Amino acid sequence: MLWPEGAGDRRHWGATAVCADHSEKMRLLVSLCRELARLGLPSVMSDARPALSVRGDPADPRVWISVSACGEFFEWCPRSGDRLLAADPETAAERIAAHLRTDAGHYATPADALHERG
Repeated sequence: MLWPEGAGDRRHWGATAVCADHSEKMRLLVSLCRELARLGLPSVMSDARPALSVRGDPADPRVWISVSACGEFFEWCPRSGDRLLAADPETAAERIAAHLRTDAGHYATPADALHERG
């Protein structure tokens, strides 16, 4: 079996496991939540799904982000089909922030957002 890059330590999953369990998905979402907060984007966790939601401004619609079945990707923004490596929550948060800022007409890149905040 080929092991997906960024899926974590295969010993954690066992030889035949193909899906991430609920607690692993929540752990990945918490790491993304921290990175989004670092960029000034508060998010809301949903334990039932598991998923988190985030938006650029209070008036903007929420973007829901979940973890793929095997735990290797953050899945979000259905209209773009964009999937981001769960093993790299910092880059994933920057890409999500760039999308939210651009859609809201605020910032073109996460670097612009950081520069604006000082």
